[in-house]
Amino acid sequence: MISIGVFFMIWRKDKLWSVWEDPLSFLTKWFSTFIHPAFWLGTGMIVVYVWVRRRYELKTFHSVLEPKWALLLRTTCWSLIVGLAGSLCLSGGRWEIQPGDWFMVWSLTLLLSVFGLRFACLAYSAGMLCLVHYGVTETTWLGSFPVPEMVYAFPARDWLWLIASSHWLEWVLIRLDGENGAYPVQVNQVSGFMLKKGWPVPLLLSGPNGWIPLPVFLSFARMNLSGMLKKQKRQTSTFTLLYAVILSLGLAFSEGRESGGWIMAVLAVLGHEGIYLGTKWMEKRSTPYFVSNHQGVKVLAVIPASPAEAMGLRAGDVIQRCNGRPVRSMEELTRVAKTATHCKLAVLDEHQNLHITQKTLFEDDPADLGVIPALPADEKTRIRSTS
Repeated sequence: MISIGVFFMIWRKDKLWSVWEDPLSFLTKWFSTFIHPAFWLGTGMIVVYVWVRRRYELKTFHSVLEPKWALLLRTTCWSLIVGLAGSLCLSGGRWEIQPGDWFMVWSLTLLLSVFGLRFACLAYSAGMLCLVHYGVTETTWLGSFPVPEMVYAFPARDWLWLIASSHWLEWVLIRLDGENGAYPVQVNQVSGFMLKKGWPVPLLLSGPNGWIPLPVFLSFARMNLSGMLKKQKRQTSTFTLLYAVILSLGLAFSEGRESGGWIMAVLAVLGHEGIYLGTKWMEKRSTPYFVSNHQGVKVLAVIPASPAEAMGLRAGDVIQRCNGRPVRSMEELTRVAKTATHCKLAVLDEHQNLHITQKTLFEDDPADLGVIPALPADEKTRIRSTS
């Protein structure tokens, strides 16, 4: 974020100084993004996603794994913080974006969100509109189709710059908030997590006729089968940063080139999708991490307010013994804990350190202790784990 801020400071120092000369006016205009229809559309998409998540968890695990209001509040707070910081950084740009452009972008955003939250990202909606714009203005066969005048007037170059700039912000968001809201999944008989998040980011840009409130939607998704969430989150944020850097440099070096717009629009769409498909390909060919094997029962997730949570169990821990007895499967763990009044667990954490934790069990405590286990290793997984 610091890098992009410095870039735009150099690009337009006069506008940046006007922000600091009248910060109250800038903040007033930025707060006006909260009543912008696009901001509420983006917030509504997050509410729908959280509701769908809740239904999935109740159906699959018979419990909500994370308080949804807390998830919604945290997402909104990070959106506002990064939106304000991004608006300050981008306030020095020469933006020719018209106030009505948001209608086309957000209409396509809502349409694409039907196929998944990650498709609601600005990279897809604005990138596709840039492709259509270049198609109707620079080719004869697409130019013959009747299209709205707004498409002809669509400032594609500025929107491509906004895609690149906003993904510097997405890099920060993934780095700070990317693993919050991840949920357990099973892919080809292997346990793991899906990292999926979206943020309605309220931006304020300087246009030819003054300030333009322009909320944008940023989102990502990442399948995780081979490591802890924080590690995979950092890797995904790094890929997003590379995407933003490459797109920014490409736009800078292709300025004035006839084919530059086409190439950058294709890169904006395919590059973002390539991050998801590339990491998915990597995960499917990596050694599974969340596997219950000869070491013990691998913890995939923990039910809130359960004995497992009280004993401090976390995703990635391996339960090796329960009341002195070795456990190699969830059935063995349940069998020992079912008739016990006191539970003493030997647990191996993610750093391979052994810990002892214990708790008195009550009559209404679940026999599984509130542990959601990783699937046991099948023959194929064992071969991959030992190779």
